[in-house]
Order: sequence, then C-alpha cells, then structure tokens
Amino acid sequence: MEKDIDIIIYGATGFTGKLCVEYLASNQTSVKWAIAGRNQEKLTKVASELCPDIEILIADSEDEEALDCLTQRSKVILSTAGPFHRYGSKLVASCVKNSAHYVDITGENFWVKGLIDKHHDEASRKGIRIIPSCGYDSVPSDLGSFYCARSMNKPLKRIEAFHSFKGDASGGTLETMFSMADLNLGKKLFDPFLLNPEGTVTDEQKALSRDKASVTSQDKINGWSGPFIMAAANTRVARRSAALLDLSGQSYGSKFTYQEFAFHKKIMGAYFSLAFLGLFGLVLMTPLRKIVRPLMKKPGEGPSLEVRESGW
Repeated sequence: MEKDIDIIIYGATGFTGKLCVEYLASNQTSVKWAIAGRNQEKLTKVASELCPDIEILIADSEDEEALDCLTQRSKVILSTAGPFHRYGSKLVASCVKNSAHYVDITGENFWVKGLIDKHHDEASRKGIRIIPSCGYDSVPSDLGSFYCARSMNKPLKRIEAFHSFKGDASGGTLETMFSMADLNLGKKLFDPFLLNPEGTVTDEQKALSRDKASVTSQDKINGWSGPFIMAAANTRVARRSAALLDLSGQSYGSKFTYQEFAFHKKIMGAYFSLAFLGLFGLVLMTPLRKIVRPLMKKPGEGPSLEVRESGW
C-alpha cells in the first residue's frame, strides 16, 4: 500500500497529544497529517476544537489489525500514548512490520530495552528509525552531547551536563512513574548501560558512570550539583547514542563517559532537592503511592498555559 499520510499523531486526545495537534494545526505546512487513538468521541472533540478538517483514525493499542492500517498509510507515527509499556509495544511492532518511522516521548528505558532486543536488527535492515524519548527525556541530554562533541571537534573523555528547569509534570508522566513501581523491575532501573549494544562498555566506563545521589560543589560553573530526577533516563539514552556512533566510526572519543546532574546556585537548594527526591522515592517504592497517587494530576491533565509559558 502506498503511504498517503506523512504523520499520524497517535494518542491525540491526551495532554501532550493535544499540544502536538495544536502545534501542527497552527502551522502553514504542506505536511499531510492525521490524528488517531482509541476513542472516537474524544478524537472528534479535539478535531472540532483545533482542526475541523483533519482525518480521524481509530485504533486501540491492542488491535493489531487496526494498528496495521495506521502504519501502512503513514510515513511517521508520532505517539504520545503512555505509559508506553502499556500502550506502545504493538504499535512499534506494527511500525517495523510496515516500514513506518516511529517517535515518542517515553522515559521508560526498561521498555525501550525490550524494543531494542526485539526490533533493532530488522529496523536497521529496513532503514526504519525507531526513536523513543523525544521529549524532555531525552532530547536536551542527547542532542546537547552530540552538539558539544561536534563543536569541540576532537576526541572527548567526558561530558557532564547540569540541568536547571522550571515547570510541572503532566498527569501522564506521573502515571508512568507511579505505574513503574508496580512492575518489579529490579536491577534494570540501576544499570547505567541498559541501552548499550553488547560489548561496548569497558570497566573504566562502568566505574565512571554510576548514578550519584550526593551534593557537590562545582566551582567551574559557580554552583552546586545534586541528583537530577531524570538522569536515570537521560544518561542511558546519551550513552547508547555515543556507543552507536562509535560503532559507525563517529566516536565522541575513546572510553567516552557521560554523566548529568541538577544545577543549583546555592547549597541549601541542592540539599532541599535531594531531600525531596528521597521523599518522592520513598512514596513510589512503598504502599504510600496508593494514597498519594489519587491526589495528583490524572492522565490527560497537565500544567496550565500560564505555567507552560513561564517555564523553561
């Protein structure tokens, strides 16, 4: 079947999905796009509010035949339907099967590892790009590292990234974080090289890449570093990219390592953040999460326009 759609936004009724729809609808573009999901009524409402003439396609995440109808027609599937370990696996398989490129906004590296094991060889052979983690997880870290390495134009031993931000999480992100605690993932969450191709890590790289949970003075950037809540997702992605580039002869540098932290101007801010992360981790890993989760944003909800406009 000839592909007649450039991009399908899958999960278009969710918080992030609607932002993607709003963005494409507001741009004068020759790109042909459509919206998809499992709920006709909700999709129709999104279309009536943002893009009345858009084509609507229905496909449940478990309906392989319906998913094939999407991936046979579209060149790219842009998925915002998370948690992705619940709703994304059969969609990715359909993309590989029907030669559609795929991008999403997941931070679920344990799930991405499963995709790599199942689909990397076939996708590579077909020239299909399966690119998870195209949101705050992990574009700044991954492309920032790539840009840094290319700008230096010489072999690098190490890149350290320091993140500062202002904003709020969506209900979908919170749902993912809380749902992961029920999966009994064990050591997967703590493997610094979970996404690396086999045989691409040295003992020296392992020693310099352990996740850190400490506050440290950073004189070179006039501040303090502490643990960054998204580092466990971002570092794995940046390390995989570095390894894949190395295998293709475009190495960042021999025995290259990458690490990232939160940046704080003052030591008290760093310790406050450390305490908050410790408390949040306690909630996630204990029955407390059953009490706390209903009090927070639900999937489909997110920060207000005011919060988004003032964020960075």
